[in-house]
Amino acid sequence: MKLCDITDVLRYVNKRCDFMSAFTHIQPRYSKQPAKEECLIGTLIAQAMNNGNLNMADISDIPYAVLHETLQSRIRLATLKNSSDLISNDISKMPIFPFYSFDLELLYGGVDGQKLEAETPTLKTRYSKKYFRKGKGVVAYTLLANHVPLQVELIGANEHESYFFI
Repeated sequence: MKLCDITDVLRYVNKRCDFMSAFTHIQPRYSKQPAKEECLIGTLIAQAMNNGNLNMADISDIPYAVLHETLQSRIRLATLKNSSDLISNDISKMPIFPFYSFDLELLYGGVDGQKLEAETPTLKTRYSKKYFRKGKGVVAYTLLANHVPLQVELIGANEHESYFFI
Protein backbone atom coordinates (compact mmCIF):
# COMPACT_ATOMS: atom_id res chain seq x y z
CA MET A 1 0.00 0.00 0.00
CA LYS A 2 1.49 3.33 -0.99
CA LEU A 3 1.74 6.30 1.36
CA CYS A 4 -0.53 9.31 0.97
CA ASP A 5 -0.94 12.63 2.72
CA ILE A 6 -3.59 13.21 5.35
CA THR A 7 -4.98 15.98 3.14
CA ASP A 8 -5.58 13.44 0.37
CA VAL A 9 -7.41 11.19 2.83
CA LEU A 10 -9.62 14.08 3.99
CA ARG A 11 -10.37 15.08 0.39
CA TYR A 12 -11.33 11.49 -0.47
CA VAL A 13 -13.61 11.20 2.57
CA ASN A 14 -15.18 14.55 1.69
CA LYS A 15 -15.82 13.36 -1.87
CA ARG A 16 -17.44 10.21 -0.54
CA CYS A 17 -19.72 11.63 2.17
CA ASP A 18 -19.44 15.46 1.92
CA PHE A 19 -18.65 15.85 5.62
CA MET A 20 -17.28 19.37 5.13
CA SER A 21 -20.77 20.61 4.32
CA ALA A 22 -21.49 20.28 8.05
CA PHE A 23 -19.07 23.12 8.82
CA THR A 24 -21.57 25.91 8.36
CA HIS A 25 -20.87 29.54 9.19
CA ILE A 26 -21.88 30.66 12.66
CA GLN A 27 -23.89 33.50 11.08
CA PRO A 28 -25.27 31.97 7.88
CA ARG A 29 -27.12 35.15 6.95
CA TYR A 30 -23.92 37.15 6.56
CA SER A 31 -21.63 34.53 5.08
CA LYS A 32 -21.20 35.41 1.44
CA GLN A 33 -19.01 32.54 0.32
CA PRO A 34 -18.80 28.85 1.19
CA ALA A 35 -15.65 27.79 3.01
CA LYS A 36 -12.71 26.80 0.86
CA GLU A 37 -11.82 23.15 1.21
CA GLU A 38 -8.11 23.78 1.73
CA CYS A 39 -8.80 26.30 4.52
CA LEU A 40 -11.07 23.86 6.34
CA ILE A 41 -8.58 21.02 5.93
CA GLY A 42 -5.71 23.22 7.14
CA THR A 43 -7.62 24.36 10.21
CA LEU A 44 -8.83 20.85 11.03
CA ILE A 45 -5.31 19.43 10.79
CA ALA A 46 -3.83 22.31 12.81
CA GLN A 47 -6.30 21.75 15.63
CA ALA A 48 -6.25 17.93 15.47
CA MET A 49 -2.47 17.75 15.68
CA ASN A 50 -2.43 20.41 18.43
CA ASN A 51 -0.11 22.53 16.27
CA GLY A 52 -2.16 25.70 16.18
CA ASN A 53 -2.98 28.01 13.33
CA LEU A 54 0.22 30.07 13.57
CA ASN A 55 2.43 27.03 13.02
CA MET A 56 0.13 25.79 10.22
CA ALA A 57 0.36 29.19 8.52
CA ASP A 58 4.16 28.98 8.68
CA ILE A 59 4.35 25.53 7.07
CA SER A 60 1.57 26.00 4.51
CA ASP A 61 0.56 28.61 1.97
CA ILE A 62 -2.62 29.56 3.86
CA PRO A 63 -2.42 32.90 5.72
CA TYR A 64 -2.92 32.92 9.48
CA ALA A 65 -5.87 35.32 9.26
CA VAL A 66 -7.77 32.91 7.00
CA LEU A 67 -7.08 29.93 9.28
CA HIS A 68 -8.12 31.91 12.35
CA GLU A 69 -11.33 33.15 10.70
CA THR A 70 -12.19 29.61 9.62
CA LEU A 71 -11.63 28.32 13.16
CA GLN A 72 -13.72 31.07 14.75
CA SER A 73 -16.62 30.97 12.29
CA ARG A 74 -16.96 27.34 11.21
CA ILE A 75 -15.41 24.89 13.66
CA ARG A 76 -17.62 24.42 16.70
CA LEU A 77 -18.68 21.42 18.77
CA ALA A 78 -22.01 21.20 16.93
CA THR A 79 -20.41 21.23 13.47
CA LEU A 80 -17.79 18.69 14.54
CA LYS A 81 -20.50 16.33 15.81
CA ASN A 82 -22.54 16.78 12.61
CA SER A 83 -19.54 16.04 10.39
CA SER A 84 -18.65 13.00 12.51
CA ASP A 85 -22.22 11.74 12.15
CA LEU A 86 -22.02 12.10 8.37
CA ILE A 87 -18.82 10.05 8.27
CA SER A 88 -20.15 7.37 10.67
CA ASN A 89 -23.40 7.04 8.73
CA ASP A 90 -21.51 6.62 5.47
CA ILE A 91 -19.26 3.96 7.01
CA SER A 92 -22.28 2.04 8.29
CA LYS A 93 -23.72 1.93 4.75
CA MET A 94 -20.59 0.30 3.33
CA PRO A 95 -20.97 -3.36 2.34
CA ILE A 96 -17.91 -4.36 4.38
CA PHE A 97 -19.27 -2.86 7.64
CA PRO A 98 -20.99 -6.06 8.93
CA PHE A 99 -17.80 -8.08 8.47
CA TYR A 100 -16.02 -6.04 11.16
CA SER A 101 -18.41 -7.49 13.74
CA PHE A 102 -17.55 -10.42 16.00
CA ASP A 103 -21.01 -11.87 15.54
CA LEU A 104 -23.21 -11.26 12.49
CA GLU A 105 -26.36 -11.61 14.62
CA LEU A 106 -25.36 -9.21 17.39
CA LEU A 107 -23.66 -5.82 17.39
CA TYR A 108 -21.01 -5.35 20.08
CA GLY A 109 -19.88 -1.97 21.30
CA GLY A 110 -17.57 -0.47 23.83
CA VAL A 111 -16.71 2.81 25.49
CA ASP A 112 -13.31 4.37 25.94
CA GLY A 113 -12.10 7.52 27.65
CA GLN A 114 -9.07 9.06 25.99
CA LYS A 115 -7.21 11.76 27.90
CA LEU A 116 -6.16 14.73 25.78
CA GLU A 117 -4.03 17.68 26.84
CA ALA A 118 -5.51 21.07 26.01
CA GLU A 119 -3.60 24.25 25.28
CA THR A 120 -6.53 26.64 25.27
CA PRO A 121 -8.64 27.04 28.40
CA THR A 122 -12.29 26.03 28.09
CA LEU A 123 -15.07 25.21 30.52
CA LYS A 124 -14.23 21.50 30.35
CA THR A 125 -10.44 21.65 30.80
CA ARG A 126 -9.23 20.68 34.26
CA TYR A 127 -5.88 20.25 35.95
CA SER A 128 -5.06 16.63 36.74
CA LYS A 129 -1.72 15.49 38.13
CA LYS A 130 -2.63 11.90 37.37
CA TYR A 131 -3.11 12.36 33.61
CA PHE A 132 -1.45 15.63 32.59
CA ARG A 133 1.24 16.20 35.27
CA LYS A 134 1.16 19.99 35.63
CA GLY A 135 -1.00 20.58 32.57
CA LYS A 136 -4.72 20.58 31.98
CA GLY A 137 -6.92 18.65 29.61
CA VAL A 138 -10.18 16.93 28.79
CA VAL A 139 -11.40 13.38 28.33
CA ALA A 140 -12.95 12.27 25.03
CA TYR A 141 -15.46 9.61 26.04
CA THR A 142 -16.25 7.57 22.91
CA LEU A 143 -18.92 4.96 22.17
CA LEU A 144 -17.62 2.50 19.56
CA ALA A 145 -19.36 -0.21 17.53
CA ASN A 146 -17.53 -2.21 14.85
CA HIS A 147 -14.52 0.10 15.30
CA VAL A 148 -16.62 3.15 14.34
CA PRO A 149 -17.10 6.02 16.81
CA LEU A 150 -20.86 6.44 17.14
CA GLN A 151 -20.85 9.18 19.74
CA VAL A 152 -18.20 11.27 21.47
CA GLU A 153 -18.71 13.33 24.59
CA LEU A 154 -16.08 15.67 26.03
CA ILE A 155 -15.93 15.59 29.81
CA GLY A 156 -13.63 17.15 32.36
CA ALA A 157 -10.67 15.17 33.66
CA ASN A 158 -12.08 15.45 37.18
CA GLU A 159 -15.41 13.80 36.26
CA HIS A 160 -15.86 10.04 36.62
CA GLU A 161 -16.45 8.28 33.29
CA SER A 162 -19.12 5.93 34.63
CA TYR A 163 -21.50 8.87 35.17
CA PHE A 164 -21.62 9.38 31.41
CA PHE A 165 -22.12 5.75 30.42
CA ILE A 166 -24.88 5.58 27.83
